Amino acid sequence: ARVAPAMTILATVSAPLVFLLDISGRAMLWLLGQRGESEEKVTDEEIKMLVAEAEHHGTIESDERRMIAGVMRLGDRAVRAVMTPRTEVDWINLQS
Repeated sequence: ARVAPAMTILATVSAPLVFLLDISGRAMLWLLGQRGESEEKVTDEEIKMLVAEAEHHGTIESDERRMIAGVMRLGDRAVRAVMTPRTEVDWINLQS
């Protein structure tokens, strides 16, 4: 609770510097020929291929590969499918 006012003041005071650094960074990228965002995106299939290759070479274990695959599948699920509503959670009163 005490941190929020200090962070707000810091953000306000540093905003002009952040703005100048952002503009100068964009200008440098523009001068170097970088126009806008890169079109190249990594697909799910590329990540799966890299993970399989890492497992094949022994960089990661099969358990780690399965965990990564599970995390990637999580992005396709709705939050309601993963979480339990607070009204359906059993509580233990620590005061009693």
